[in-house]
Amino acid sequence: MKIVPDRREEIERALPGALEGHDVLLTSGGAWGSERDLVVDVLEELGWQRLFHRVRIGPGKAVGFGLLGGRPVFCLPGGPPSNEMAFLQLALPGILRQAGWRRPPFPSVNARLTEPVQGREINWTQFKRGKLSYGRDGRFQVTPYRPRSRLESMALADSLFAVPEGVERLEADHWVSVQVLTQLPHWS
Repeated sequence: MKIVPDRREEIERALPGALEGHDVLLTSGGAWGSERDLVVDVLEELGWQRLFHRVRIGPGKAVGFGLLGGRPVFCLPGGPPSNEMAFLQLALPGILRQAGWRRPPFPSVNARLTEPVQGREINWTQFKRGKLSYGRDGRFQVTPYRPRSRLESMALADSLFAVPEGVERLEADHWVSVQVLTQLPHWS
């Protein structure tokens, strides 16, 4: 792990040796591609074989992935919610796959939404954080987590579900596939 100042010359010095002795490189920040986001530009200059940059998920759109010297490089966005989602949905499954895992990193269950959920954009998949519980019928239900802050939601939500691309709203009682981030809740 290395903290590199957000200056082109510092990033140019740090990246070439970052893969020495490592199988994968994860960067955090500098992934969006504006004039202030330098990591992807420097990787391009170093001959990075970009496989994708920017995807249709939110949060986490700015994520990039490619090969540098034949080794995987995940460029994660710098904002905490985007960084976390890009890591959970793309980098972690990729790293585990490289390590020989053949199953998803998180168990998933089908759960009924307890209330409607509005998507922010209909042109990408929007991930939402939730709280998983058992309904009166003994089946899973998920309640969208409504935090006071985005960091609170990252810390306290126990599950993730998606509002798919092209869908503006999911109604209460709609069944969704839920990624479980913690142990499954116990019967109460």
